[in-house]
Amino acid sequence: MRFIAFLLFLIIQIVHASGPEVDVTVKGVRLSDGRIFINTDDPSCDGLLLATNGMRKVAFNVSLTTCPVDTPEGGVLRIRGGKTLNDVLGGFPVGSKPAFEGLDPMPYENLFGLLLIGSETISAEVNTNIFAGIERAKRYLRTLSRQEGRCPIRFFRNALEDCLADEFDGIAPKDQLQQLAEVGPQIIGIATTLAAYLNHLSRGKAFETFKTPETYDGLVRCFMKMALPAEYQADEGFPTILNTYFDLLIGHGMNLSTSILIQTASGSGDVANVILAALNALDTDNHGKAALKTHDMFAYIKSNYGGDVARFIDAVVKKEETLWGHGHAIYKKGTDPRAEVMEVLAKKVREITTDRDLQYDIDLALALKAEASAKGLPYQTNVDYFASLILRGCGIDPKLSTVMFAASRMGSWIADLYQFEKGKHPLMRPQDYPAEMNSLLQAE
Repeated sequence: MRFIAFLLFLIIQIVHASGPEVDVTVKGVRLSDGRIFINTDDPSCDGLLLATNGMRKVAFNVSLTTCPVDTPEGGVLRIRGGKTLNDVLGGFPVGSKPAFEGLDPMPYENLFGLLLIGSETISAEVNTNIFAGIERAKRYLRTLSRQEGRCPIRFFRNALEDCLADEFDGIAPKDQLQQLAEVGPQIIGIATTLAAYLNHLSRGKAFETFKTPETYDGLVRCFMKMALPAEYQADEGFPTILNTYFDLLIGHGMNLSTSILIQTASGSGDVANVILAALNALDTDNHGKAALKTHDMFAYIKSNYGGDVARFIDAVVKKEETLWGHGHAIYKKGTDPRAEVMEVLAKKVREITTDRDLQYDIDLALALKAEASAKGLPYQTNVDYFASLILRGCGIDPKLSTVMFAASRMGSWIADLYQFEKGKHPLMRPQDYPAEMNSLLQAE
């Protein structure tokens, strides 16, 4: 029970509450397979908490002051911004089946508002600052020569650092944090523009022809205007799919890159350096590069196994091959709810695309998933499994999977940094290495 209490304490510390609060009775708290379950008197709340496990800072401030966590009565769950549970659930891309089967996602910038201030109502000033970030990235890109042959995530990281240099150079980190309400949305605009620029180049378009939109009509639609040909903008399915993709990847609890971001920020780090530290952590095989590894696996199965998924899974069982896109540190025995939504998106892409090769690859991915389940492999698909296929269907180079992940994750990183503006976090220092690392150190 100490472990449960500690995890709940972390949630309380992470969440930055704002606005009036609405109480919902919590009947009990339990820990199972590494996941926290908070049982309430509202079935919508149960569904939302389950689906957003690890992401509760999006909408909730948890208070268990009314009774200990190990009693049947539980405590109190407070909703930030005065929103009811159904209000939040209705616009969220995960939760109940109807919510994601209908594919009616909350606009990314509104979800960013929930993360930042507890309200999905975005002011005109926030949208203006996002668009200012787009314009800032455009001015930066005009200073460059053509950028090809460089690792996309490295270019993305270096360009983001350069774009932020003029804003923060010579300003103390504490003062930088106080500017985040204005600069944070600009960083999101910059990141999205850089991702769009890289996709523009990947399509073989000239460096000089990259243009940013003249007006702001939502982050995802601005991205599409910069990154994609007109036919993708004409079909309403593509903006919906891309917006859902951005929402699903905006944040997911104390993952590798987010923990690095928070630890670096706790040392009063420069905002640009803190974000770069998170990007470095994201650029790893088992985190931000997993979607690309999964995409390469599909190509490998076609070239080395002739598309025979049964034979490939047999090799996985024999530990001769690696099955990417399966398993998750949080959802060790259960289903990653984001993966369920990703599968819905992949099937939507399968319906509307005319790319025969992509249709084949989606069919292969579905068959591979079914074969892995039939052979009794213990892990289910995670959020990375269908990600590259969805991006391909939306006209985005799958080699930019990590860049797109980074652009999506920027919203929660800014919200995490915003907490430090209040000055409540001391320097974070892990108390010990994991047991496995201790044994390695002793062996040396």
